[in-house]
Amino acid sequence: MSAILTDANVSVLVGVIDLMDGSAVHAVAGRRDEYRPVPFCDGDPSRLVLHYQQLGIESFYVADLDAICGRKLDFRAIETLASAADAEVVVDCGWSGRESQADLRTIKQLSNRCQSIRWVAATESVLRVESLRMLTDVVSPHRTLLGLDYRAGQLLLAVEQLGSEQLGSEQDWIAAAAELGCVGAVVLDLAAVGTSGGPATLDACRQVKAMWPHALIYSGGGIRSADDVRRLQEAGCDHCLVATALHPSS
Repeated sequence: MSAILTDANVSVLVGVIDLMDGSAVHAVAGRRDEYRPVPFCDGDPSRLVLHYQQLGIESFYVADLDAICGRKLDFRAIETLASAADAEVVVDCGWSGRESQADLRTIKQLSNRCQSIRWVAATESVLRVESLRMLTDVVSPHRTLLGLDYRAGQLLLAVEQLGSEQLGSEQDWIAAAAELGCVGAVVLDLAAVGTSGGPATLDACRQVKAMWPHALIYSGGGIRSADDVRRLQEAGCDHCLVATALHPSS
């Protein structure tokens, strides 16, 4: 059993499933061209969920990397995982604010069928701050999470096709999400993901909590021990996203 499970409060841990081309992949430092299927489950997302459940994990975070990179969201895979998990599932669907009417209908229908899903609108893919409102209109604010994506401490922002101007600071995004009544935020530093180098989002979590005291904060990347979990909790994090530290080979 992973040491993190013997020393940390399991209820705050969230099992991570990164989907690419239908497989659960092991994410490392945001270098997506190097991601490979998780070895111990042969990339089977359902087997990975079952593994987490056997460890006592009851919440899950699913990132559809194809959708985040601008391709089609795998609705079927998301629904299958949500049904298998039978628990809270946080989904980064690569929300941009330019989704088709068909996609909006499918997201709404999936949300109605799977009441445990919360959706992430993350800075890496959302084209402008105002696009947050569009997602809250589709799935409601209490099922919408702001995603603050970083790489080595720098906020990642989508680049608008009509210009290269900055699309808002952390403060702008946090203020907009709070005003809309979003339930909270997912704070990730892609450079730390899968590295077992320790959490890199402590300052960002503190900033969110200071500006938005009632936000539910999810964070992770690099978590390797119960001490890392405690440090994140002290910084205001409510739920810790963990993958590598929960895999049998770690």
